Amino acid sequence: MGPINDLCKQFLTLVYSIRILFVMGNLVKIAGITNLRKDALSGVYYTVIRHKGKLICRSLGTKSKTVARLLHPKLQTSIISPTPEDQPAVPMSQVIEKYREFIDVHPDLRPSSKRYRRETLNSVLKSWSELPGLPASSLSSTECESWRDKFLLTGASAPRFNGCLCTLRGIFRTAIRMGVRKDNPATELKQRRVKPRKLNLPTREEFQKLITTIRTGGSRWSQHAANLVEFLAYSGCRLGEAANVKWRDVDFDKGMMVIRGDPIVGTKGGGGSRTIPIFPALEELLRRLPRLSDRVLHSISCYIAIKRGCHLCGLTPLTHHDLRHLFATRCLQSGVDVPTVSRWLGHKDGGVLVLQTYSEYCSVHSQAMAQKVELK
Repeated sequence: MGPINDLCKQFLTLVYSIRILFVMGNLVKIAGITNLRKDALSGVYYTVIRHKGKLICRSLGTKSKTVARLLHPKLQTSIISPTPEDQPAVPMSQVIEKYREFIDVHPDLRPSSKRYRRETLNSVLKSWSELPGLPASSLSSTECESWRDKFLLTGASAPRFNGCLCTLRGIFRTAIRMGVRKDNPATELKQRRVKPRKLNLPTREEFQKLITTIRTGGSRWSQHAANLVEFLAYSGCRLGEAANVKWRDVDFDKGMMVIRGDPIVGTKGGGGSRTIPIFPALEELLRRLPRLSDRVLHSISCYIAIKRGCHLCGLTPLTHHDLRHLFATRCLQSGVDVPTVSRWLGHKDGGVLVLQTYSEYCSVHSQAMAQKVELK
């Protein structure tokens, strides 16, 4: 039976080759789309590709160019990518290790972003303890859905879940780059909707009471913590930006201050530095700060002091970033236009984020500005 089987295989190969030559004679190239052809007689589209020394011609089964453009990349991938039987049996532990290396050496990730990626990776591994021992090539979207359901049952917040989902997708993208998978099963999972946090900021009187409470806290760091709280609220800086402001960045003569951010990567988003005016309240604060070093501030965190101060004053607990929100709302309430506030905050979107975040205050500002419009 062996010789007969060989003859049958040779005959089928010959028939297939003749068929390809016959079809190829009628195929015309599609401009701008590599390896896509159209049969001039029937109008059917084909994927024609040479792989491992063989000319492969597969019908896409459609006469619509739009449909062919969608099906063509998937068919090419299925031809070029190895079959599940050919894929190496690589455990997810190796893929995860490669992903860790990717995080460590990625040139565009800030140190804080790398820390966050590692934190979310640890959360994924804690919630899916079996993942490192599973084969990378056979994991399905159903198993990813099971992880999602288990993770959400722990009471995790929507932002936390979205961060872990992004990390899980990154792990599977690493598996694809390693050649052990053809697809990403985590792409079918949807991110959770993040509800916008309602801002409950203190009034001017409440803020001044909070500052006094923090400053008279009795700790050796009470004065420095109060200075940091005031600086964040009067400048709109992020905490990391405020920690890196030096006296050489402050120009009282021109009334300007340079915000440089991290010494290596600059401000958030890689935007380099920005310049903001020295507002009257900020100038008063800067002139009474002691110059103990080249840095303006001598405390890089005041979370505990804020938490204690809010508790003693009966205020809603605030965070460092809430003080940035406080600055933005005070500017909008003072009549400053949205694009200008956006520039002071270091945004690059012209004010879109400001409008989304402070819509309540922007509408009040809009009504006030409307009263100034004269149409007749």
